[in-house]
Amino acid sequence: MKAFSPQVRYTLIVLPMALAALLGILAGIAALLSAATITDRPPLFLLAALASFCVVYSCGVMLVTRKVGIGHRRRARMLLFCAGAVFVGLFAWVGLLPLGDEQLPPTPVGKQHLWELPTGSRIAHVRLPAEGRARTVPVIFLHGSPGTPDMRGDARYFGQLSREGFDVYVYELVGRGRSSRLDDPRAYTLERDVRDLEGIRRKIGAERVILLGHSYGGLIAAAYAASHPERVSKMVLTSPEDASPAAGGASMVFRLTTEEKISVYALLLPPRPMLAYALLQVNAEAAHAFAGDAEMDARFDRVYNRSRPALHCRNKSPGPKLHGLGFYTHTTTPSPPPENPMPTSCQTSLAWTRQPSLSRGLATTSRGPPPRST
Repeated sequence: MKAFSPQVRYTLIVLPMALAALLGILAGIAALLSAATITDRPPLFLLAALASFCVVYSCGVMLVTRKVGIGHRRRARMLLFCAGAVFVGLFAWVGLLPLGDEQLPPTPVGKQHLWELPTGSRIAHVRLPAEGRARTVPVIFLHGSPGTPDMRGDARYFGQLSREGFDVYVYELVGRGRSSRLDDPRAYTLERDVRDLEGIRRKIGAERVILLGHSYGGLIAAAYAASHPERVSKMVLTSPEDASPAAGGASMVFRLTTEEKISVYALLLPPRPMLAYALLQVNAEAAHAFAGDAEMDARFDRVYNRSRPALHCRNKSPGPKLHGLGFYTHTTTPSPPPENPMPTSCQTSLAWTRQPSLSRGLATTSRGPPPRST
C-alpha cells in the first residue's frame, strides 16, 4: 500500500471494513435466528449472534490489513477491533436494554370481575344486568383487533341493550386488558378463544346466547357458531374479519399522513422491537423470553394510539387512548384451525365481509344508539 496516497490507502481500508461489518451483522442475525429455532433462552441465541459477528468481522480485519506495512499493521488492527467493540457496545445499548415505555393500566370499569375458566384463562368482564323483566337469552360482546379491547367504551355503548331487557356481558379476551397472559404466545389461537367463549356460556348458565362480534370478535362469533350452532340464538357482526381461512387482510396504515406514519415507524423500527418481531417469526417462546408481556404491551399501546387516526372515519375524533393492550395476541393473529375449517355455508353467508367496512358506515366513531327491539 506504500505506492498509494494516504487518502487512497484510507479508502482501501474503510470500504472493505464497512463491508466486513455489514457481513458480520448479517451473519449475527442469521446465527441468532437459527439458534432461536432450537432454544428459547436469550443468553444462548444472543451469544451465538455475538460469536458469528466477531468471527466474520475478525476475518475481515485480518484480510483488509494483510498488506499493511508491518510497522502499522498491529496498530491498524487494534483500531479496527476497537471500532468493532464500540459497535457491539452500541448494539447492546439500543438492542438489549428494555424499551422503558411506561405501562399504563386499562381504564377502570365499575363492577368488573374475573372468571376462572376450565381452560385456565382468567377473564376480566363486566355484567350489565337487564332493566325490568329480563329476557332469557343474554348478549355477549366480543371485541376485535385481536389485541385491543376497550371495555369501558364497549360497556357504555352495548350496555344500552340492558334497557331492552337483555343481560349484557362485555369481556376482555385472554391476553388482553386485565385478563391473564399466557406463558406461551403460540397458545393464542382462535380455537382457544372459542373454547373460552364456550366456558363463559357455561359459567353464566345460558342455554343460548346472542353474539355481537366486532372485527376479530366477528371471527370468533362465526367460528363459535360453526362449532356450537345450537348455542347461538342470533349473531351480529360489525367490521368482521373474513370467515374464510384463505382470505387475506389489508393494512390501513396508508390512511395515515406522512407525519403520522413517521411517528408510528419511529416506535416500530428501533433495534429491540425489530429483534423481538424477528424472533417471533421463528420462535414465539424465544421472543417472549427476550421481551416480555409488560414491555411489549406498553410499546404496543403507544403504536396503537399513534395509529388511531387510520382506524376511524376521516375528520372524526380518533377516540380516547387505550392502554393494557396485548402485543403477543395481536402479532400472533389466530386463524381458523385446519382440523375444524369454517363450513362452506358460513363462508358463503359472510362473503360480504371481505369488503371494507368503512364504506358501510360502520366505523366506531359513527356509532349511534342501538336499534330498539321489536
